Amino acid sequence: MSSRRTLILIGALVAGLLAAFMTSKYVGGIEDRAQGDVQLTSVVIARGGIGRGSNADEAIAAGAIDVGERRQVDVPADAILRPAEIKGMLAQIDLQPGTIITASMFSNDTVAQNGATAAIAEGMTFQTISFDEVRGVAQLPQPGDYVNITLSGQCTPGTTDFVIGAASEEGGAAPAMESCTASLFQKARIAAVGRSLGSAVAAPTDPAAPETTVPPTSNMITFELPPAAAQVLVAASSSANIQIWLSLVRKDYVPEPIEATRVIPAAGVLGVTPYGTATDSNENG
Repeated sequence: MSSRRTLILIGALVAGLLAAFMTSKYVGGIEDRAQGDVQLTSVVIARGGIGRGSNADEAIAAGAIDVGERRQVDVPADAILRPAEIKGMLAQIDLQPGTIITASMFSNDTVAQNGATAAIAEGMTFQTISFDEVRGVAQLPQPGDYVNITLSGQCTPGTTDFVIGAASEEGGAAPAMESCTASLFQKARIAAVGRSLGSAVAAPTDPAAPETTVPPTSNMITFELPPAAAQVLVAASSSANIQIWLSLVRKDYVPEPIEATRVIPAAGVLGVTPYGTATDSNENG
């Protein structure tokens, strides 16, 4: 009986010591983590206000960017640790005094200065409007493609002048209008789809190799246009009386006059296909 009590006592003592050890380890881990969180580390900070586009070299020379200390817990993963890491770069955003400098806050000089504007040809502008899938050719157009831009709406009689707003004569009566569909521009170049300007892709060495790049899709299409043409496109897209449609064309498409459509001739009753007569269609196809 005495030896049984001794064993129980020893077991209880061991369990107590083990519990005390585990508690000590747990508390010690919490203290270590707490001390690590408050431990100071050196990072690059903004000593003064830095405007967007400011040169990092100039800010460093002026003391607006320097090394400072911050709690470890407050330091982002991409924090800059040495001023030399951002030399020759430009600030991408406005920075307030005390801000911890991170890699995303500065970019290479050429990237910050040029951006998308480097892709704009001289004398051109980028103009974006949105299309649904039907009017935008099922989102098939890609950067570098060409499209014909067609308007459908109300025209003044005998012209292809589309009415942008609700027009009225001096007496208050609306002038006679007629339905009209006409080409606004032919072979307009698409510069971007969504936020993608596209990129040149090297031809695969193996013709059977699958395409790995997924073409961008978006309802936003950006055209490269002369400023005057961009203004006309904006006016058309802003009017509730006008619908804009795109037609995808080949890169070797040659623009030619297209007569405006005021009435819809049902030419099919005469055996005419979209490509001409049935005979012409058979010869071409």
